[in-house]
Amino acid sequence: GALDLHLWLAGSSMAKLYPILGVTLPDTPAYATRGRLTATLGRSGSRFGYHGFRAHVGGSDLAGDVDYVTGDARPKLSGKVQATLLRLADLAPLVGGSGSSTTAPPPAASDRVLPTQAFRTDRWKAMDANVTFAAGRIEHGPSLPIQSLSTHLVMDDGTLTLDPLHFGVAGGQVDGMLRLDGGAAPMRGALKLGARRLRIHQLSQGFAAMRTSLGEINGDAALVARGDDVAALLGSASGQLKLLMDNGAISRNLLETAG
Repeated sequence: GALDLHLWLAGSSMAKLYPILGVTLPDTPAYATRGRLTATLGRSGSRFGYHGFRAHVGGSDLAGDVDYVTGDARPKLSGKVQATLLRLADLAPLVGGSGSSTTAPPPAASDRVLPTQAFRTDRWKAMDANVTFAAGRIEHGPSLPIQSLSTHLVMDDGTLTLDPLHFGVAGGQVDGMLRLDGGAAPMRGALKLGARRLRIHQLSQGFAAMRTSLGEINGDAALVARGDDVAALLGSASGQLKLLMDNGAISRNLLETAG
């Protein structure tokens, strides 16, 4: 009727737990986790708790508390997860990139940079979710200057929503929301973002022309798209994009490259 035990678990990707547990988890790099698993079991429904857990996923360190409840129309996963260290490279398998996961395929072609691996939307209706996530320290390359990340993830009947979605980027911040309707074929997406006080010289430290540019960028974006992978979604995106730079200077080489 009940469980109370300490659990240690490791594997090549959390997505491989789906056939065993029935819990929809993303493709990840190799992971190992340890925590306290409790459960109250019943014929009409059960409640599982995985509390005080710590996990290494690729090179990232995670911790938190989650609960998994069955008995309603769909099981539901809820909880809070924090990352003391988050490597952006470890997020690549979540969106179909190659990253460091052994389960993610290589890009479709060598001249393409956007992931073409389709989202596993067939699993999205297997359960609902309500999880908050925050990363205090982010390890990134010079081309993607993200300092912090936090979001509230809700999965409801096959629709995934990240709202609010917050990034600390290049000394400024980006706030918005992302919604993906996994029940549509092809999948429908909507994105709203507002960027404030992004410092131009910090946007790409690996690009010399960017380092010699000064000033700040503010902007807003509202896009809708259709597609089953990142490349298709961005390739079909339409909407509005507004950017404003005030009292700044941009390298002429940067403008020529952008043109």
